[in-house]
Amino acid sequence: MLTSLQINRSRNGLTLLELVIVMTILAALAGIAVAMFPRLMNRAHIATCSANLPELAKAIQMYEATSMDGYPDRMDTLVVSGGGGLAPFLPLRNGGIVGVSVGPLTEDEVDALHEAGIRQVTVMSDGGPDWHPSFWPYGTPLADGPPLETITDATQVAFLDAFAAQQQGISTNGPEDRFVVFGLGSPCRMFGRTLNEAPVHFADSLEGNPNQRYMRFVAVYQVAGHVANPAWVDGDDPADQFIASPYRRARFRGVLSMHPGRLEGVGAHTEEFWEEVEADQVQ
Repeated sequence: MLTSLQINRSRNGLTLLELVIVMTILAALAGIAVAMFPRLMNRAHIATCSANLPELAKAIQMYEATSMDGYPDRMDTLVVSGGGGLAPFLPLRNGGIVGVSVGPLTEDEVDALHEAGIRQVTVMSDGGPDWHPSFWPYGTPLADGPPLETITDATQVAFLDAFAAQQQGISTNGPEDRFVVFGLGSPCRMFGRTLNEAPVHFADSLEGNPNQRYMRFVAVYQVAGHVANPAWVDGDDPADQFIASPYRRARFRGVLSMHPGRLEGVGAHTEEFWEEVEADQVQ
């Protein structure tokens, strides 16, 4: 007669009940993984974008420090050819981007950009040979190169208002500060010198898909604004502490990433990342 020990030793596989238990556990784990996958992907996008912002800013500053040209030019205008407004293939929401408007430069602002080395921009289009919203948004054949325009007071550019700039960590001295926003597309002179190629930003929805929207990073330059009033002393009207002044030379202020309907800096990405972490902990 076989003992129970001998019977257990003679078994070569799992029973049906054991298989059912194992499959149930695997199905539960798969369900948890599938549910968390979109959040993990979004968190990875946020972290990657946050890492790219300071690296791009360093590359711009390194270009300016090591070249005789000043800051890199041939950046993207973000404005559709003809100056009719923001390019329609940007990640717009309700037809725009919060804090961003389109308009011409003043003569002083043109001089400030030229003095800083920014003399040409690439003109964007919403269609044409080899056209692609992120990788070649210029409406000309790739072999012909991008259409370039010398910056004048007739050039339409994208402006970021002072309040929106301040929200994204860019210091301002008053609402009259003027910030120009340019896209960091592949024709920009920086790429191939201080960075190998122009990165794109991947968002977590089709609105931020680089195959369907322009998802490059943008550089912010200050071309006019307020400076400290040398005549101001303690006790005077605080409103007189800063005075409006043209800038002799445009100043680089930072890099932001494009999201549907808004631009974001490192601070906004950090806040969004920890909101995701907190949401996971609550669940």
